[in-house]
Amino acid sequence: MEQTQTTFSFFITSKYKWANSITLGTFLYLFIAVFLPFGVSNYNPNHTYTLEFLGMLSSFMVATSIVAGLNEFFLKPLFVKRLSTINIIAWSVWLIFILGLTNFLLYNYLGEWHDFSWSSALDFILNIGSVLILPITGLFFYFRYNSLKFQYEQVLINRDTAVDHKALLRFQGQGNNEHIFIALEDFLYAKSQDNYVELYYVTNQSIQKTLVRATMSAVLEGVNAKWIARCHRSYMINLFNVRSIKGGSQTQLHLNHISQPIPVSSSFKSDLLNMLKKTKNFT
Repeated sequence: MEQTQTTFSFFITSKYKWANSITLGTFLYLFIAVFLPFGVSNYNPNHTYTLEFLGMLSSFMVATSIVAGLNEFFLKPLFVKRLSTINIIAWSVWLIFILGLTNFLLYNYLGEWHDFSWSSALDFILNIGSVLILPITGLFFYFRYNSLKFQYEQVLINRDTAVDHKALLRFQGQGNNEHIFIALEDFLYAKSQDNYVELYYVTNQSIQKTLVRATMSAVLEGVNAKWIARCHRSYMINLFNVRSIKGGSQTQLHLNHISQPIPVSSSFKSDLLNMLKKTKNFT
C-alpha cells in the first residue's frame, strides 16, 4: 500500500489538479467547436463560427474548468485520503458525473430549459463522460509515466567523503612501459575496442581518450581499485563519477562530464548494484 501511495502521489499535487482542470475545459471546448455535438448546433443552424457563437461555446470550457478545479482543490482532499486504484477510479467517475451535470444545466440555461428532463440529463452525462474520459485517462497516464521515470532514476553521491580525489589509478597495457596514470576524480570509463581498451578521462575540463593494448579484464585486474567496476562486456566505469542510475527495460548509468549514458548488462548488474551500495548512497 505504501508503494501505491508513492506511485500515485502525483494525483494529489497542485500541478496535477491545475493540469486536470484546464485540460478538461480546453478539450471539451475544442471537441464541441469542431464536432458540434449534443445539439449545440441548434444554437447555430448555419454552422458559421461567429465571435458570439464561439463565445457561447467558451462558457462550457469556463464552467468545466471552474467546477473541475473546485472539485480537485476542495473536495478531493476530503474524499480521496488513500491513493488506491479503486479510489482513483471512483474519483474519476464522480468528476465525469459532476461535469456532465454541470454542462447539462448550462446547456439548458442557454437554451431556456428546452430539454430539461431526467432522461435528457442521463444521456447528456453519458455523452459528456464519453468525451471527458479521454483527457482524464490521457493526463493520468502521462503523469504516471513521469512519476515512474523519476522513481527509476536515482541521483547518487559518494558515501566516503574522506576518499583521496587525487589518488592515481594505474592502467597497464601489455608492454612493460605501456601504462598511464589517471587521477581518481578524472577517470570516467573505459571501453573495449578490438585488442585495445579506450580510456576516457578529464583533462583541463575537456574529455580525453587514450588507448592501451590489453583486454578489459586485464586492465580491470591491474587497476585493482574499489571505485572501478565492470558494468558491461565492453565497459568498465569509475563509480566515483557515477551521477545517477536509471532503471527500466535497460539499466543505464549517467556519469559526470558526459551526456551519453553507459549501458549496464544483466550479467554485471547484480555485482554493480552491490558496489554502488558500498560506495554511493544507493539503496
